[in-house]
Amino acid sequence: MERKTAGTVKENNAYKKSSRRFRQNGVNKASNFFERTLSNIRNISVPKTLFSLLILFVIVMILRDPSRYIESTMNGLLVFANSVLPALFPFFFFTKLLTAIGMAESIGSVFKLPLKRLYNAPPESGYIFFMSIMSGYPVGARLIGDFYAAGSIDEREAKVISSFASTSGPIFILGTIAGVIFKSPNIGYIILISHILGAMLNGLIFRRIAKKKSGDDKTVSSAAMPKRTSDNILEETITSSVISILTVGGYIALFYLIGDIMSDIGVVDFFAGILSKFLPLVGIDGGMARGIVFSLFEVTRGAIEISATANLDLKQVVPVITFLISLGGLSITFQSLTYLKNAKISFPFYFLTKLTHAVIASLVAFLAVTLIM
Repeated sequence: MERKTAGTVKENNAYKKSSRRFRQNGVNKASNFFERTLSNIRNISVPKTLFSLLILFVIVMILRDPSRYIESTMNGLLVFANSVLPALFPFFFFTKLLTAIGMAESIGSVFKLPLKRLYNAPPESGYIFFMSIMSGYPVGARLIGDFYAAGSIDEREAKVISSFASTSGPIFILGTIAGVIFKSPNIGYIILISHILGAMLNGLIFRRIAKKKSGDDKTVSSAAMPKRTSDNILEETITSSVISILTVGGYIALFYLIGDIMSDIGVVDFFAGILSKFLPLVGIDGGMARGIVFSLFEVTRGAIEISATANLDLKQVVPVITFLISLGGLSITFQSLTYLKNAKISFPFYFLTKLTHAVIASLVAFLAVTLIM
């Protein structure tokens, strides 16, 4: 009997120890699980999560009404094919070709002294500025990326150049905006001159802001110009130009789509309603508010919306359109950053340069229409 009792006590003790170990293991596993969960939560990037949710929302909207958004994308591609592609592709090709054969150095030398004194910019900036004002977005940004990749300019110089050499071009402003959309060629010259003067004045601001930091980038020879040594210059140039122009087309179609989604869920009308109350305070017709909001996505789409405004006063249109073209909208911004990111130019810095450019150019346009029209 005593042996049975002793055995039972041992079994009970063993059972208790086993139970305690089991409970302790369970507590440890639960504690480890919660620690891992909390660690994962802390490691979650809020901007990345919000961006992912936005992408999922866009996908859901497309699946809700595929035909609507297929048509929206087609409209963007039609604008690209009819207005942008014919105007921009030749400039993409010939600027690439001129750079490849080494003409950048010759053209840049013409602007060397004035740009050095105005912006403390290298000779390459003259070529980039000339091609930007002749060709339009995003040729200036693409050339900045090309020259940085070739070691011809450093990060500081790329930032300075981007503040005055990321512009729209005469074919888009005079042809598409003034001629086709507003059917008033005369306003095109005011917009173009104001836009270019705004860019040049804008560069003076960032001449001092983008100061060279100690140890910044690498030592760069100002005489270094990107050149191609390949025998297949034409083939490489046309291939690169086609890829670049299709990238532009993709952005235009994308932001046409996003603009329509924002319109369908009421975001455009919401902000247009708020903006329409403030515009009259600065002497601008509140009816242009919807077009201005659309321009923040894609400028051509916004200009078309503004042109449909009843009783349109061109004296008001010129400063507004100058502001929107100089700002560029999200479509132009992301087109440009495709190339500028290679030169370590961030979105905040680029957006700041475009915002100041837009404000200065619109003020120049306002003074011009006050004196001329």
